[in-house]
Amino acid sequence: MIRAGQVPVHNIIDQLLGYVEAGRVTLEDVITHRMPLTEVSRAYEIFDKKEGGCVKVVLDPWS
Repeated sequence: MIRAGQVPVHNIIDQLLGYVEAGRVTLEDVITHRMPLTEVSRAYEIFDKKEGGCVKVVLDPWS
């Protein structure tokens, strides 16, 4: 069984970046939703309720 939750990423960010740099993980493996920054409230709701299989939302301030 795989279990997941929110992680204190600041503790492991260097390790995670190493995985991306080595090609072991691609950002497309993790990012499930992309939304404009103006939709931040909706993004938090989607993440909180795990709507549409939400794993990670990226907010784009320029869209």
